[in-house]
Amino acid sequence: MEKRAVLDTSAILTLFTALNIEERNLGGLKITVPECVKKELLNFAKHDDYFGKKAEEALEKTTVEEDPLSDNKLNEEKKSLGLVDGGITNCDVQVLHLSFELDLPFFTDDFSAHRHFKSHYPSKRLFFGIILTLDVLNIENSSRAEEIVFEKLIPRRFPKITDRMKSNLKIAVDEFLSER
Repeated sequence: MEKRAVLDTSAILTLFTALNIEERNLGGLKITVPECVKKELLNFAKHDDYFGKKAEEALEKTTVEEDPLSDNKLNEEKKSLGLVDGGITNCDVQVLHLSFELDLPFFTDDFSAHRHFKSHYPSKRLFFGIILTLDVLNIENSSRAEEIVFEKLIPRRFPKITDRMKSNLKIAVDEFLSER
């Protein structure tokens, strides 16, 4: 059965990093992104480094939709979310709204965007990209999940992650595994 999800650039890079580490493929997941994510991936792909290569791979395996919000609607939404300045980008908001428009789960590994969006939309299906990675890899036990997430993936993707964020991810991983 084909699964569909909306991912931002951070979740895509996490997923393709994990697939590389585990020498696995995407399987039946259909990744849907707005135009702005495609542009971000194209910018990554310009670089001849690890993440540039992962971005190239991802571009071949994504379905691209138009950005769902016009400039005016985007500005209104940013105001309603209290996003004046800061690390949450216009593209983050576009990805969020594409997931709403398509009624698909949204995955991000932009930790501040995840926290902010979750506080404003607690009933929506918003998840860490690392959780999608565990699902795609079909990880069902905690020792294997901890090995992949905390020993392999986080050092590669997030070498400067805080202990607090690691703790939040541990809780999310445990919740995911308890529901399997």
